[in-house]
Amino acid sequence: MKHLTNQSGRFWRKFIQMKPLDWFFCLWFTFSVCFLTTFYALFRDEILSKTESGLIALLALASIPAAILFLILFQTKPLLKITLFCLSAFCGLLITFFSPHFPAGSFSLIQNYELEILEMDEGTEVELVWAYWADFPEKSDAEIIDYRHYRDISYEQFEKNGDWNISEEGFLASAEKHASLRLNVNRIHFHLPVLCINAKNGRALVAETYNGQTNFYTLNGTDADAMPTSGFRHSFVQSILAKIIAGLAVGGVLVLIFLPVGKLFERLAKKFQTASPLRKNRTDHAANWLILTAAFAAPVFLMLAVCAMLKVYPFGT
Repeated sequence: MKHLTNQSGRFWRKFIQMKPLDWFFCLWFTFSVCFLTTFYALFRDEILSKTESGLIALLALASIPAAILFLILFQTKPLLKITLFCLSAFCGLLITFFSPHFPAGSFSLIQNYELEILEMDEGTEVELVWAYWADFPEKSDAEIIDYRHYRDISYEQFEKNGDWNISEEGFLASAEKHASLRLNVNRIHFHLPVLCINAKNGRALVAETYNGQTNFYTLNGTDADAMPTSGFRHSFVQSILAKIIAGLAVGGVLVLIFLPVGKLFERLAKKFQTASPLRKNRTDHAANWLILTAAFAAPVFLMLAVCAMLKVYPFGT
């Protein structure tokens, strides 16, 4: 009982002595848990259920005490801690920037996405032929037609203003001027929406509003194929920011690996400094071999890791 009391007292002393750097890691780790859990929940179907939202909130609350406990168990010197944090962030950024197929490295925040029929000939009917989520294009100049389909979007996910019905062909259609469709997905998304629209029995002018930016499409009513539209426009700055955010989220989890390793090396260094002269010489010899091996293995391992992320296999698959 006395031992438990001493352990509890030591824990609370370390908790009170936590510095701003420690609280920064707690917030960083909480952000990482929320971001990666959201990615896992949304990446499959781009729908965030109430159960998944509750799970994310619960994990966010649990991640703070977990991070505090982790820091107290693996308390290191401030300089080593800063070094490990920077190394974790660097490795996370390395993963997102040099792995083109890392799915969490591309995302966008959709605030509103709406289609509205502005003008139409008498008797014309505008149809939403197909709606689907697509992977983010790898090239900035990719055409919408080349966006790779990931998953269909149900008509039930649209908020309908005006008279909308299911046509004989099974499409969502309206013959009413100023009728509109709003996609109820106002949150972060790891795929982009593509809507395929067409007009029948006449011409129509349709406005597409995506995050406050409006584009206009003229449908002539004679094309057999639907016109694919997407409010997404490639932005180099947005792409870089998305990769940085995803990389920092991955780095926040990698700290769980680097911090115990740093604590282990700190203990070995302290043990080496307090060793006897004979033992110290033997340890020094072993440490030299360890440093030599690490100096050779670390760059090779890093090179092979980068090659694997780029899908380049120098020794075959």
